[in-house]
Amino acid sequence: MKDKIIENIQNIEKKYLPIKEILEKSNNSNKYHGLYKGIISIQSKIVNNPDILFLGINPGEGAYIEMNQNSKNHKTKFPEKLISNIDYLSNIELDWVKKGVSRGEKIKGKWFGYEWYERDRKINNSFPSRMIDLLYYWSELKLGQNIESNSEQFIQQFNE
Repeated sequence: MKDKIIENIQNIEKKYLPIKEILEKSNNSNKYHGLYKGIISIQSKIVNNPDILFLGINPGEGAYIEMNQNSKNHKTKFPEKLISNIDYLSNIELDWVKKGVSRGEKIKGKWFGYEWYERDRKINNSFPSRMIDLLYYWSELKLGQNIESNSEQFIQQFNE
């Protein structure tokens, strides 16, 4: 089943990849110049029959900004995370749980990234922090009890 899902997603990717070249052209005469910010088809491992499945389109430019913020040669780079790339597929990991993605802040010019479960810390990116809050809420409903944010058991279960 999982292989069939991957195959179907790869077929969808093949259909829109020709458009990607047009969108990535770096000239001002292209009417789409400045609108395209990259493409990421899937951001986490594929799980058969998950308890929760998030589907959606994220039109944000977070990955684009992250990729280009320290660019020395001023050549625009576009994020591309496609499961037709075997290296990406074999190392795919949910970004939401990476340190500093959902929670973090600059203090006196220095970046401090926090863990996803440090819910009392400053929100860096509202989308993953809201999704994590939703997962906490759902888990509490399912278990019928409040969950301590830093609970080792919950963190371990969430990361599995």
